Amino acid sequence: MQKRGSIEATRGRLPTSGKRRVEVVGAFANAILIPRLPEFYTLYPEIELHLGVTERQADIAEEGIDCVIRAGDLPGRSIVARKLCGVEIITCATPGYLKQHDLPASPSHLEHVHFLSRAV
Repeated sequence: MQKRGSIEATRGRLPTSGKRRVEVVGAFANAILIPRLPEFYTLYPEIELHLGVTERQADIAEEGIDCVIRAGDLPGRSIVARKLCGVEIITCATPGYLKQHDLPASPSHLEHVHFLSRAV
């Protein structure tokens, strides 16, 4: 509830028209942002959104980006950052894979495991 209040408090102060350049990671774009774009455009028809989907670390100031949504810690830069949400990360394996390979005992053992990553 507190987060919603913070968001609501900024609504009247932020410009609701013009071009906005936003860069996001693919998993966030596909699972969260893109499905909500129709509602966004209904609420803010005067905003022209330029959406970039990338895994690279963009230089916000140098590239003229208004907002970046990333996972994990940000490099030590003088930018304003806010936590949007938490993400639960889990590891999964088939019974057949576990019969052929040892179960990792710690996160450091995962570097030796064959896996798919960034699945949504």
